[in-house]
Amino acid sequence: MYVGKHLHPKIVFQFSWKSIVVFTLYSSLIVYLLYDILPRFNGLPFAIISVTGIAVAFYVGFKNNSSYERLWEARKIWGAYVNSSRTFAMYVLSFPLLSGQMQAALLRKVQERLIRRHLAYMSAVRIQLRKNTVWNTEEVSNRIVAEETSFSNETPGHELRQWMHPKEVDDVLRQSNPAVHIIRLQSDDLKLLLDANCVDSYHHLELAKMLAEFYNQQGACERIKGYPFPRQYAYYSKLFVYLLIGVLPFSIYSELSKLGEYLAWLTVPISVTLSWIFYTMEVVGDSSENPFENAINDVPMTAICRTIEIDLLQMIGAENIPQKVKPENNILM
Repeated sequence: MYVGKHLHPKIVFQFSWKSIVVFTLYSSLIVYLLYDILPRFNGLPFAIISVTGIAVAFYVGFKNNSSYERLWEARKIWGAYVNSSRTFAMYVLSFPLLSGQMQAALLRKVQERLIRRHLAYMSAVRIQLRKNTVWNTEEVSNRIVAEETSFSNETPGHELRQWMHPKEVDDVLRQSNPAVHIIRLQSDDLKLLLDANCVDSYHHLELAKMLAEFYNQQGACERIKGYPFPRQYAYYSKLFVYLLIGVLPFSIYSELSKLGEYLAWLTVPISVTLSWIFYTMEVVGDSSENPFENAINDVPMTAICRTIEIDLLQMIGAENIPQKVKPENNILM
């Protein structure tokens, strides 16, 4: 996620320079053809551009709104993860009763295991969501992250072994969805507390509801990750923008040629500017539609997971609390 107040010109340049070069060459070619080769052809009526531009703007606006909804929903889900994680840790530390069959030291060990295993679960969800999908290709926003930050998607084995027993890590990594099986291990420990009379059935049910809530939040993320933005909307939005850009120089030339012979060459800068605006509107939607693809506009899952780590480790009185993740070149991952 880009957290700077203004986009750095370098980033804008990386998104724009190729399109500006293409638009400049194309509009220059059109003006040359109309000015020197076909002087009797005065272009197209400006009304064509006016009507077409309005229609394209509405369509691209719809696509961008839909893309933003996917991005914002993903951010809300991860905000809910933070609140649910804090609540789960509070329940784990507050609900068990020391009058059960389990010794206080052993009970404390189980509590800490539940909380540390939850941190492993959050890491597993984050890493799974950041795996590349079959339709994802390397875009400018991915290259910016690779060039401007030290970010790289972690390996699940290394991350999980920080929080879980190695045998548990080996067991869950053999599964197709490790995060799901980490929650299953959490459920087993809750059953252990219930059987040892360290937690009553009501409190056990509340903790089980928290595990179900984690499943719901994970499923919502997987729905966004696994279901791409509908191609019919994305494809036709791009197609309509390119069609508009294609006829734009003809209509601008038609208007400027009426004002003077040499003013017709102003078609080039004006056409390039308008083409860049519509193209950028299209790119904004493209860069927002998939919020878990290691790109500059992604949900900052690493930073959110670190916030959860700090809060939960402080709850259990752990030492060596990690620092918050800081943006690199205004990019927070």
